[in-house]
Amino acid sequence: MNDLLYKTQLPSGKSVEIFASYCDDNPREWECNLGKFYVFKNRYFSADGDLDDVSEELTEDEKDGKCTLIPVYAHVHSAICLSLDPFGNCWDSALCGYYVVDAETAMDIKDLRSAVMYELRTYEQYLNGEVYGYTICDKNGQEIDQLCGVYDVALYLHDYLDDADLKALKYEGCEYI
Repeated sequence: MNDLLYKTQLPSGKSVEIFASYCDDNPREWECNLGKFYVFKNRYFSADGDLDDVSEELTEDEKDGKCTLIPVYAHVHSAICLSLDPFGNCWDSALCGYYVVDAETAMDIKDLRSAVMYELRTYEQYLNGEVYGYTICDKNGQEIDQLCGVYDVALYLHDYLDDADLKALKYEGCEYI
């Protein structure tokens, strides 16, 4: 079941519907992740493993120190925000864990912090229910495309909408673009 969040008719005659997508897999289970995200036990999220049980979870390279540990901070107050830098709020934020990348992978990535932050942002969207789907129909009401499990709707809509349609969506205040 999907909840309709936004629906509009565009200048080209196409229509767009954006809806909440609930049947999505946890991005921490994807095989393309750079490393593992270990967290202290908490009631909000679990990531790839608990730091409290880390000795059982670590690979040999991680135990031997052949990896890069990146501290991850969380701010939890009506939503979960993840960052590689402290938030400066001692009441709702703290160090929540570490992102672990093996040394070889870390050396291959030009901007490791940005790559890790991109993964954390995707996980943050998953935790906060910010995963969407969309349907695009032509001016006759025929479906052109539909997709669920989308983390960045604008990225996909650019393939089907011209600049005037995208500008109209932004002008209307569509927060998903």
